[in-house]
Amino acid sequence: MRKNHLIIYVASAFVGLIILGCSEIVVKKVSRPEKRYLQNAYLQNGDLSELDLKGADFTGAHLRGANFEESNLEKALFVRGNLQECNLQGANLKEADLSYANLQGANLHNANLEKANITGANLRETNVSGANFQGVIGLNDITKKMLIQGGATIGGS
Repeated sequence: MRKNHLIIYVASAFVGLIILGCSEIVVKKVSRPEKRYLQNAYLQNGDLSELDLKGADFTGAHLRGANFEESNLEKALFVRGNLQECNLQGANLKEADLSYANLQGANLHNANLEKANITGANLRETNVSGANFQGVIGLNDITKKMLIQGGATIGGS
């Protein structure tokens, strides 16, 4: 049986990209992409590790299971995005907007979320050990307790 796959070049601009009928998605890494518009993109299980995606716009994107390990996502927009089970280990999410994003089951181990906006974000079952949540926006008492119990740093919030 022939395997369907789609190759995505990260340096290209995508607006409202929806991928259907593909059994495999291959993301080719291109350093320093100039355009980073990925609103409503469907990149489930995509490998976006070790990329410089500073300021990328993933608003409403479907990123379940994507790998962003060690990527620079500073000031990136993930508003209302689906980041369930994403690997964000060691990622730089400083000043990123994760408001109302679904991060359930994501791995944020050693990620930097300093001054990020987590208003209304779903952080249930998320690994936050060693993550930096200092100065985050939208931190309520329940989330604060969950982060402390999970081993995150939240001083200065």
